[in-house]
Amino acid sequence: MKRILVALLIFIVAISAAFSAVVESGPGIATVEITSGLVQGYIRDDVYTFHGIPYAVANERFKPSVPVQHWDGVYLANTFGPISMQSVTAGGTGSSWEEPFRVYAMSKSPLNLNVWTKGINDGTKNL
Repeated sequence: MKRILVALLIFIVAISAAFSAVVESGPGIATVEITSGLVQGYIRDDVYTFHGIPYAVANERFKPSVPVQHWDGVYLANTFGPISMQSVTAGGTGSSWEEPFRVYAMSKSPLNLNVWTKGINDGTKNL
């Protein structure tokens, strides 16, 4: 557990620093470079949003996770990543009580991060 927390902390620090460099942006989109590669999210109501960014991989239960490998190309971070494996709930497999008919993908390795920030390259701490 301690290793997972350390890995998560390192990833958050790395992603905080990486979000200071916008690689590409356009109407409603933003692409930034982090240590794992390029990540493309979206901008809505002046908030930069990146969903489902993988930060580690857990190959076996009860074993330490390992940082995600660098990827080629652009990771599209416009949908939430998978949630932990769980039993069927109100609206079916992978739904929630708050949104009973919304189905979420599940994974045995759901180590992903969602980021919302008001700015990039503005000289302030946003995460």
